[in-house]
Amino acid sequence: MAVFHKIVKLVKNGVLIIIHIYAKVSHSKIHPTYYLT
Repeated sequence: MAVFHKIVKLVKNGVLIIIHIYAKVSHSKIHPTYYLT
């Protein structure tokens, strides 16, 4: 069970990091197109 909880914690942290990076990338990509449209 301890290993399972460790994996869940790692997955949650990984997802948060991915969302953070994705938000940064999409934010920088959206802005130029936003000004064009």
